[in-house]
Amino acid sequence: YFSRSHLQKRLPQLRQVAKIVVESELQQEELLASGIPESKIKVIYPPVDLTIFHYQQVSEKIPFKILNASCPAKTRDLEKRGIFLLLQSVPLARKAELTLVWREPEGEMHNFIREIKQDQHYGSVFIRKEVIADMNAEYAQHHCTIIAYTKLDSLLKLIPNSAVESLAAGKPLLVSSQSGIAPLVQRERCGIIFEPAQDSLLKAIETLRKNYAFYQRNCRKTAEKYFSQDLFISKYNDIYEQLDK
Repeated sequence: YFSRSHLQKRLPQLRQVAKIVVESELQQEELLASGIPESKIKVIYPPVDLTIFHYQQVSEKIPFKILNASCPAKTRDLEKRGIFLLLQSVPLARKAELTLVWREPEGEMHNFIREIKQDQHYGSVFIRKEVIADMNAEYAQHHCTIIAYTKLDSLLKLIPNSAVESLAAGKPLLVSSQSGIAPLVQRERCGIIFEPAQDSLLKAIETLRKNYAFYQRNCRKTAEKYFSQDLFISKYNDIYEQLDK
Protein backbone atom coordinates (compact mmCIF):
# COMPACT_ATOMS: atom_id res chain seq x y z
CA TYR A 1 0.00 0.00 0.00
CA PHE A 2 1.29 3.45 -0.92
CA SER A 3 0.19 6.23 1.42
CA ARG A 4 -0.84 9.33 -0.51
CA SER A 5 2.03 11.44 0.85
CA HIS A 6 4.60 8.74 0.19
CA LEU A 7 3.35 8.20 -3.34
CA GLN A 8 3.43 11.92 -4.15
CA LYS A 9 7.05 12.13 -3.01
CA ARG A 10 8.00 9.16 -5.19
CA LEU A 11 6.13 10.15 -8.34
CA PRO A 12 9.05 11.98 -10.03
CA GLN A 13 11.24 8.87 -9.72
CA LEU A 14 8.42 6.50 -10.65
CA ARG A 15 7.74 8.41 -13.85
CA GLN A 16 11.33 7.89 -14.95
CA VAL A 17 11.57 4.11 -14.51
CA ALA A 18 10.75 1.69 -17.33
CA LYS A 19 8.71 -0.78 -15.26
CA ILE A 20 7.06 -0.81 -11.84
CA VAL A 21 6.29 -4.17 -10.26
CA VAL A 22 3.60 -4.33 -7.57
CA GLU A 23 2.15 -7.33 -5.75
CA SER A 24 -1.51 -6.32 -5.63
CA GLU A 25 -4.23 -4.79 -7.77
CA LEU A 26 -4.75 -2.16 -5.08
CA GLN A 27 -1.25 -0.79 -5.66
CA GLN A 28 -1.83 -0.84 -9.40
CA GLU A 29 -5.02 1.18 -9.01
CA GLU A 30 -3.24 3.76 -6.85
CA LEU A 31 -0.46 4.20 -9.40
CA LEU A 32 -2.95 4.53 -12.24
CA ALA A 33 -4.89 7.16 -10.27
CA SER A 34 -1.64 9.08 -9.83
CA GLY A 35 -1.08 9.26 -13.58
CA ILE A 36 1.39 6.40 -14.04
CA PRO A 37 0.73 4.78 -17.47
CA GLU A 38 -0.73 1.28 -17.33
CA SER A 39 2.03 0.05 -19.66
CA LYS A 40 4.60 0.76 -16.94
CA ILE A 41 2.86 -1.27 -14.23
CA LYS A 42 3.06 -5.02 -13.79
CA VAL A 43 1.25 -6.98 -11.08
CA ILE A 44 3.28 -9.99 -9.96
CA TYR A 45 1.79 -11.79 -7.00
CA PRO A 46 4.07 -13.19 -4.26
CA PRO A 47 5.08 -16.83 -4.81
CA VAL A 48 4.46 -19.94 -2.75
CA ASP A 49 6.07 -23.37 -2.97
CA LEU A 50 3.08 -25.42 -4.07
CA THR A 51 4.96 -28.67 -3.49
CA ILE A 52 4.93 -28.33 0.31
CA PHE A 53 1.21 -27.57 0.69
CA HIS A 54 -1.75 -29.83 0.03
CA TYR A 55 -5.34 -30.09 1.17
CA GLN A 56 -6.32 -32.12 4.22
CA GLN A 57 -9.93 -32.26 5.29
CA VAL A 58 -10.95 -31.16 8.76
CA SER A 59 -13.55 -33.21 10.58
CA GLU A 60 -17.00 -31.67 10.35
CA LYS A 61 -17.74 -32.75 13.91
CA ILE A 62 -15.31 -30.29 15.49
CA PRO A 63 -15.99 -26.52 15.88
CA PHE A 64 -15.41 -24.27 12.87
CA LYS A 65 -11.72 -23.51 13.32
CA ILE A 66 -10.29 -20.20 12.14
CA LEU A 67 -6.55 -19.49 11.91
CA ASN A 68 -4.82 -16.14 12.10
CA ALA A 69 -1.08 -16.41 11.46
CA SER A 70 -0.41 -12.76 10.71
CA CYS A 71 -0.06 -11.48 14.24
CA PRO A 72 1.78 -8.30 15.23
CA ALA A 73 5.05 -7.99 17.09
CA LYS A 74 4.03 -4.77 18.87
CA THR A 75 0.88 -3.88 20.79
CA ARG A 76 0.56 -0.70 18.72
CA ASP A 77 -0.19 -2.92 15.71
CA LEU A 78 -3.01 -4.89 17.34
CA GLU A 79 -5.80 -2.64 16.12
CA LYS A 80 -4.79 -2.29 12.48
CA ARG A 81 -4.14 -6.04 12.16
CA GLY A 82 -7.65 -6.65 13.42
CA ILE A 83 -6.70 -8.56 16.55
CA PHE A 84 -9.11 -6.59 18.73
CA LEU A 85 -11.85 -7.14 16.14
CA LEU A 86 -11.20 -10.88 16.19
CA LEU A 87 -11.17 -11.08 19.98
CA GLN A 88 -14.46 -9.19 20.18
CA SER A 89 -16.19 -11.13 17.40
CA VAL A 90 -15.14 -14.78 17.24
CA PRO A 91 -16.28 -15.64 20.81
CA LEU A 92 -19.76 -14.56 19.65
CA ALA A 93 -19.73 -16.81 16.58
CA ARG A 94 -21.68 -20.02 17.00
CA LYS A 95 -19.38 -23.04 17.51
CA ALA A 96 -16.29 -21.27 16.18
CA GLU A 97 -12.73 -21.30 17.50
CA LEU A 98 -9.86 -18.92 16.76
CA THR A 99 -6.18 -19.79 16.83
CA LEU A 100 -3.65 -16.96 16.90
CA VAL A 101 -0.12 -17.96 15.95
CA TRP A 102 2.48 -15.63 17.45
CA ARG A 103 6.23 -15.83 17.52
CA GLU A 104 7.52 -15.86 21.10
CA PRO A 105 6.29 -12.47 22.40
CA GLU A 106 8.18 -10.16 24.72
CA GLY A 107 7.42 -7.21 26.99
CA GLU A 108 3.99 -5.64 26.72
CA MET A 109 2.89 -8.15 24.07
CA HIS A 110 3.66 -11.00 26.46
CA ASN A 111 1.49 -9.31 29.10
CA PHE A 112 -1.33 -8.81 26.59
CA ILE A 113 -1.36 -12.49 25.68
CA ARG A 114 -1.29 -13.53 29.35
CA GLU A 115 -4.36 -11.38 29.99
CA ILE A 116 -6.22 -13.04 27.11
CA LYS A 117 -5.43 -16.50 28.43
CA GLN A 118 -6.65 -15.60 31.90
CA ASP A 119 -9.93 -14.07 30.69
CA GLN A 120 -12.70 -16.68 30.55
CA HIS A 121 -14.51 -14.59 27.93
CA TYR A 122 -11.91 -15.81 25.41
CA GLY A 123 -12.48 -19.51 25.98
CA SER A 124 -12.75 -20.13 22.22
CA VAL A 125 -9.48 -18.31 21.50
CA PHE A 126 -6.21 -20.24 21.49
CA ILE A 127 -2.71 -18.79 21.19
CA ARG A 128 0.36 -20.64 19.97
CA LYS A 129 3.57 -18.84 20.95
CA GLU A 130 6.09 -20.45 18.64
CA VAL A 131 7.60 -20.56 15.18
CA ILE A 132 5.77 -23.40 13.44
CA ALA A 133 8.01 -25.50 11.23
CA ASP A 134 5.23 -27.27 9.31
CA MET A 135 2.59 -24.76 8.33
CA ASN A 136 0.83 -27.25 6.06
CA ALA A 137 0.05 -29.33 9.14
CA GLU A 138 -1.23 -26.18 10.86
CA TYR A 139 -3.58 -25.30 8.00
CA ALA A 140 -4.74 -28.93 8.01
CA GLN A 141 -6.16 -28.44 11.50
CA HIS A 142 -8.26 -25.43 10.50
CA HIS A 143 -11.15 -24.75 8.17
CA CYS A 144 -9.99 -21.32 7.04
CA THR A 145 -7.47 -18.52 7.50
CA ILE A 146 -8.45 -14.95 8.37
CA ILE A 147 -6.85 -11.60 7.52
CA ALA A 148 -8.71 -9.00 9.56
CA TYR A 149 -6.94 -5.70 8.75
CA THR A 150 -9.00 -2.72 9.93
CA LYS A 151 -7.28 -0.17 7.70
CA LEU A 152 -4.77 0.13 4.90
CA ASP A 153 -1.27 0.71 6.18
CA SER A 154 2.07 0.95 4.40
CA LEU A 155 3.65 -1.30 7.04
CA LEU A 156 1.21 -4.18 6.50
CA LYS A 157 1.72 -6.80 3.83
CA LEU A 158 -1.15 -6.41 1.40
CA ILE A 159 -0.98 -10.11 0.55
CA PRO A 160 0.28 -11.92 3.66
CA ASN A 161 2.16 -15.21 3.37
CA SER A 162 -0.50 -16.94 5.46
CA ALA A 163 -3.21 -16.06 2.94
CA VAL A 164 -1.25 -17.45 0.00
CA GLU A 165 -0.18 -20.57 1.89
CA SER A 166 -3.74 -21.19 3.05
CA LEU A 167 -4.98 -21.20 -0.54
CA ALA A 168 -2.16 -23.56 -1.53
CA ALA A 169 -3.28 -25.84 1.32
CA GLY A 170 -6.83 -25.73 -0.01
CA LYS A 171 -8.25 -23.68 2.84
CA PRO A 172 -10.58 -20.71 2.13
CA LEU A 173 -9.96 -17.18 3.31
CA LEU A 174 -11.90 -14.71 5.39
CA VAL A 175 -10.40 -11.36 4.40
CA SER A 176 -11.12 -7.78 5.29
CA SER A 177 -11.92 -5.33 2.52
CA GLN A 178 -8.82 -3.47 3.72
CA SER A 179 -6.44 -6.19 2.53
CA GLY A 180 -4.74 -6.28 -0.85
CA ILE A 181 -5.90 -9.80 -1.62
CA ALA A 182 -9.61 -8.97 -1.26
CA PRO A 183 -10.29 -8.28 -4.99
CA LEU A 184 -8.73 -11.60 -5.97
CA VAL A 185 -10.67 -13.54 -3.33
CA GLN A 186 -13.88 -11.92 -4.51
CA ARG A 187 -13.17 -12.71 -8.16
CA GLU A 188 -12.04 -16.30 -7.68
CA ARG A 189 -14.61 -17.14 -4.97
CA CYS A 190 -12.04 -18.76 -2.72
CA GLY A 191 -13.33 -17.09 0.43
CA ILE A 192 -15.49 -14.33 1.87
CA ILE A 193 -14.82 -10.59 2.05
CA PHE A 194 -16.02 -8.66 5.11
CA GLU A 195 -15.94 -5.06 6.26
CA PRO A 196 -13.80 -4.54 9.37
CA ALA A 197 -16.76 -4.50 11.75
CA GLN A 198 -18.20 -7.13 14.07
CA ASP A 199 -21.53 -7.67 12.31
CA SER A 200 -19.90 -8.05 8.91
CA LEU A 201 -17.28 -10.47 10.25
CA LEU A 202 -19.84 -12.65 12.04
CA LYS A 203 -21.96 -12.80 8.89
CA ALA A 204 -18.89 -13.77 6.83
CA ILE A 205 -18.03 -16.62 9.21
CA GLU A 206 -21.56 -17.99 9.00
CA THR A 207 -21.69 -17.66 5.21
CA LEU A 208 -18.41 -19.49 4.78
CA ARG A 209 -19.47 -22.25 7.17
CA LYS A 210 -22.76 -22.82 5.35
CA ASN A 211 -21.19 -22.79 1.87
CA TYR A 212 -17.82 -24.26 2.75
CA ALA A 213 -17.54 -26.86 -0.03
CA PHE A 214 -18.21 -24.25 -2.72
CA TYR A 215 -15.41 -21.91 -1.57
CA GLN A 216 -13.00 -24.68 -0.62
CA ARG A 217 -12.90 -26.21 -4.09
CA ASN A 218 -11.65 -22.93 -5.57
CA CYS A 219 -8.67 -22.49 -3.25
CA ARG A 220 -5.92 -24.68 -4.63
CA LYS A 221 -6.62 -23.76 -8.25
CA THR A 222 -6.47 -20.06 -7.27
CA ALA A 223 -3.04 -20.61 -5.74
CA GLU A 224 -1.88 -22.40 -8.87
CA LYS A 225 -3.30 -19.67 -11.11
CA TYR A 226 -1.74 -16.68 -9.34
CA PHE A 227 0.96 -17.69 -6.84
CA SER A 228 3.10 -20.51 -8.25
CA GLN A 229 6.86 -19.99 -8.14
CA ASP A 230 7.16 -20.92 -11.81
CA LEU A 231 4.70 -18.18 -12.75
CA PHE A 232 6.51 -15.68 -10.54
CA ILE A 233 9.86 -16.40 -12.22
CA SER A 234 8.35 -16.45 -15.70
CA LYS A 235 6.79 -13.01 -15.28
CA TYR A 236 10.05 -11.49 -14.08
CA ASN A 237 11.91 -13.11 -16.96
CA ASP A 238 9.41 -11.53 -19.35
CA ILE A 239 10.11 -8.11 -17.89
CA TYR A 240 13.89 -8.50 -18.18
CA GLU A 241 13.59 -9.67 -21.77
CA GLN A 242 11.46 -6.65 -22.66
CA LEU A 243 13.92 -4.27 -21.02
CA ASP A 244 16.85 -5.83 -22.90
CA LYS A 245 15.25 -5.11 -26.28
